[in-house]
Amino acid sequence: MLAPLSTRTDRRRGVVAVESLLAVPVVLAVLALLVGAAELIAAQQLLAEAGGRAARVAAVGGTPEQVRAAVVAVLGAERGEQAEVTIDPPAGPPGGLVEVRVTLAARHLTTRLAPVARDEPLAGRTVMVRE
Repeated sequence: MLAPLSTRTDRRRGVVAVESLLAVPVVLAVLALLVGAAELIAAQQLLAEAGGRAARVAAVGGTPEQVRAAVVAVLGAERGEQAEVTIDPPAGPPGGLVEVRVTLAARHLTTRLAPVARDEPLAGRTVMVRE
């Protein structure tokens, strides 16, 4: 014999509540992972942009101070001062290559949602031909 309609409806509501209770943490974890991954991609793009602008300054004969100023212009004062800027080689003839690498710890660019260690160095690297 079937249970009364109100009892079946109550049981179904209980099942839906339990399923929701189990699914919500999984959905939130996936959402946090997606946000963290997007944040990490944005940080990588920011470093690539800083490296590109700094390499352009180095390629046209800029001084190391001007190269660092280009990095600070992209990253902002606080992050720019924390960044390690490497110019290789520091000087050279026109037509030669110059590589600029901008490195910064992940804690300066991401929140705790990013799937990376806080002290993990993130880097942007650009190579250009000197003019």
